[in-house]
Amino acid sequence: MTEAIARKLLDVTAESYRKIARPFSDTRNRIWTDCTAFASDVKKGAHVLDVGCGNGKLVPWLLEKDISSYTGIDLNPEFIRIAKERYLADACTFLEGDILTLNTMSLGKQQFDVVLCIAVLHHLPSERMRIAALKNLRECLSEGGVLIMTNWNFFETIGKKSIWRYAYERMAKHTSSREYPDLSWRDMLTHWKSNEVDEILYYHAFTPRELKKLLRLAGFERIECWYTSNGARAHWWNGRNISTIAYV
Repeated sequence: MTEAIARKLLDVTAESYRKIARPFSDTRNRIWTDCTAFASDVKKGAHVLDVGCGNGKLVPWLLEKDISSYTGIDLNPEFIRIAKERYLADACTFLEGDILTLNTMSLGKQQFDVVLCIAVLHHLPSERMRIAALKNLRECLSEGGVLIMTNWNFFETIGKKSIWRYAYERMAKHTSSREYPDLSWRDMLTHWKSNEVDEILYYHAFTPRELKKLLRLAGFERIECWYTSNGARAHWWNGRNISTIAYV
């Protein structure tokens, strides 16, 4: 994929999230069980950075862990407004920012014990962007810190957003876009629909092997990746997410 096409897809997805922010946020009011599987990796007193925090839905769970501080960052200004409305009294910090330019923000290097990146990386269209993002996340971690990450498993055979369903629809409806001619079969353009909106979102279908490769290139050393569903280990055909822990 050319860098120009990748940038265009990134911009389209960002604009779509701006348009769907309120109705999307209404569907994100509880923590996913695949996230709670990482409970033992969030220690009491931890300083936590949540990149792609959305409306801050992880905050109540994290505060129960008795963390020392929480900083949430999201590219979408409306998500940040919603998060501040909900959790400002909880002494949380919310900032508008981009995972690709974290290194330009005044966060401080090696400041955080835990960095969360939940359902974010699969929106980055090029390998260069993915590696750059992961390097930025690594720079935020303190010595011995941990990156906790999830990405949707699009190889799931029964999921609404599966690579198999998307490939079939692309062939059956001849929806291979002239606007994005060099998309691979693992690059997906899906629609997020509600009564109010219908907007395009880009996703990349990762495998655990690909994620491990990207994390190593970004400088992580000890990496664990596995398929999960409802907090339990699963397989490629029935896992809802690919869960990842990577250590500095």
